[in-house]
Amino acid sequence: MPWPTIREQEEVAVVQIRLLIAFSSSCNSTELNFQCGTSGRCISEKFKCDGENHCPGNEDELECDGKCQNGAVWCKDSQKCLPKWKLCNGVHDCSDGSDEQNCTCNECCGKDRVLCPKTKACIQRVQLCDGFKDCSDGADEENCTTTCNADSIPKSDLVYCADGRPYQKKLACAGRIAVCSSSCDECDNVHAVSCKDEKKCLPKSMACDGRKDCIYGTDEENCHMSGVFSCVVGTFYEKRKFLKQDQICDGVEDCPDGSDEKGCISCRNNALLCSTKQVCIPFYKVCNGVADCEDSSDENNCTCTGLRLITLLSTITNTACFETFHCTSAKNQTDV
Repeated sequence: MPWPTIREQEEVAVVQIRLLIAFSSSCNSTELNFQCGTSGRCISEKFKCDGENHCPGNEDELECDGKCQNGAVWCKDSQKCLPKWKLCNGVHDCSDGSDEQNCTCNECCGKDRVLCPKTKACIQRVQLCDGFKDCSDGADEENCTTTCNADSIPKSDLVYCADGRPYQKKLACAGRIAVCSSSCDECDNVHAVSCKDEKKCLPKSMACDGRKDCIYGTDEENCHMSGVFSCVVGTFYEKRKFLKQDQICDGVEDCPDGSDEKGCISCRNNALLCSTKQVCIPFYKVCNGVADCEDSSDENNCTCTGLRLITLLSTITNTACFETFHCTSAKNQTDV
């Protein structure tokens, strides 16, 4: 039987490499047992349907069907899980306000929040005595030192939101009322940020927090320009991880969701900037036989050496010396 040609040997090796990569990227460990569909990233099942996007394509928050984990609650209107840190914070993230019901005094805490005594709904302190019944029984409009009603407020200071109710513009356009997030022509430039290419106002606290709250993720752009970057650790908003500027866009994912390596203009530490998604990947992932950039730009124009592919082929037997690399267990080898 004639010895296979170099071309045939290369084709066999490529198939073997792909099989090896596919096998090594399967999520079959006890800790990392859920695989993100688009990126192949492995995460723990406990992060599925917790209201946080741990997969780049958000696959871990799809098909939850009302079953949420880690204290998250189901929003019927958006058909998504809402993370625990958004509960009882005085902001209606679910349009029906279900995330602000049945709150305890400990949950609805802070100088900006007030708990309705009977209904246990959490509202913003500025909603007290503003002429609107935010507690369903109207308790927030009782015992006020001044008389105020909705009719006395100039219409220019009101915004009618998705639920058909009027709200004070200073609250609605500051991103503090979820049902009003898309009801303002202009956002409050002091307390809110505006999502580019969409009519939406968000509180400034939601910008550069590691989560893409704007549809196109514009609230997470240019975060590295401020000198200090914050990413979210775990489920709770309060538990932030702050990074130094030299940790941003250096090819090392310091944030759990890798947000410190996204939206980059350039990269540090010889990291490579992926052409399409503005993501930095470390230099050792360039030309390693695995497409780490979505557009595979990290595997283009490569001049492979034995050291690059030998690690991938270390478990493959009966291979031979090819034009650009060599491995063991073959006859008639010549070093490259």
